[in-house]
Amino acid sequence: MTSKVLYFSVYRLTLLPRTLKRLVMMIADALVAPLLIWVAFALRLSELQPNIQDPWLFLAAPAILVPALYIAGFYRSMIRYVGAEVAWSMFAGVSAAVVLLAAASYMVPATWVPRSVFLIWGALSLLYLGGCRFVLRRFLVHVLGGVFDRQDAEFLEAYETKVPLGRMAREGEYNGLIESPCYERGDMT
Repeated sequence: MTSKVLYFSVYRLTLLPRTLKRLVMMIADALVAPLLIWVAFALRLSELQPNIQDPWLFLAAPAILVPALYIAGFYRSMIRYVGAEVAWSMFAGVSAAVVLLAAASYMVPATWVPRSVFLIWGALSLLYLGGCRFVLRRFLVHVLGGVFDRQDAEFLEAYETKVPLGRMAREGEYNGLIESPCYERGDMT
């Protein structure tokens, strides 16, 4: 069981406005993008401390990645609803960022950047963005005890009964009231 201090501090973070949560995610992604460039160079050159002759890439990577993800709609989704739509927006944003960063690198004269660095950086960015959101979601569910996975009983009942309600409404049998077992048990007021 998680501690009460951790629960309340994480719970307070979940109560922040959505724009502030987006800003926190954007800042975190902007801080990690230069690290991913360095890891891409290290993997490509097989050196722990690669000799990078283009330090401007460390500033250009977050300046290109974060707006590309924002335009692709990656920051519109919430952590609790990570799904296929988020994966597509992440893939589109990272792909656009890779193309733009590679194009910028090829336009700068007297630079030497291996072409595979951009592909490695793109793969690492996809792995970081997807993995980070998934792990964060699992952490929040673990700490908050599944608060994100709970849905209102009324919503579930409406979803489960929408086809019969539609048929009943067309036939004139539906009067607008739903009999709810939650009201009978006294769970809801």
